[in-house]
Amino acid sequence: MLETHFRWFGGRLIFDFCNTILIHPEFELELLKTEEDLRRWFAYIGYENILITPQILKDLIALRNELRNVFELLLEKEEQGIEALNGVLAKYQTNLQIRCKENSCQIQYFSEKEAQGILLSELLKVFEKIELKRIKACDNERCSHFFYDVSKANRRKWCDMDSCGNKMKAKRFYERKKNG
Repeated sequence: MLETHFRWFGGRLIFDFCNTILIHPEFELELLKTEEDLRRWFAYIGYENILITPQILKDLIALRNELRNVFELLLEKEEQGIEALNGVLAKYQTNLQIRCKENSCQIQYFSEKEAQGILLSELLKVFEKIELKRIKACDNERCSHFFYDVSKANRRKWCDMDSCGNKMKAKRFYERKKNG
């Protein structure tokens, strides 16, 4: 498997793409700094020979930031979030197409820019089959990641148990002992 510094715990590809920036109270860490970073991200998900230019990198970072804003709005005000999502789709001049391969068909969004089309197709796939209440932001106030909660009870709180979940549980344990 391809080595990568990206984290893959969003539950859906579009959330993993939105999580390519880490926003903490003290700093931001951009994981898509170069065209090579974006190429590596796409290669990891199976798109080896995708054209990435400085403009495509800039456009996809702008798309990612808009999608992050949409997901934040969806968490607060569902109806306005859906309106914003439709605005993003209209802005990026995509078109709906049916693609068939070996007796299986899918609806996909395509644009002149292949990388953008791939991401908007993933966005469409997510919103075809999800429950909006399962889109969540990590409960760790120092984390900015989104994820899709696939747990049976819909009670997942953290983007990743190994990082945020353990930190938050240890913090609560320490506070209980200290105040205990």
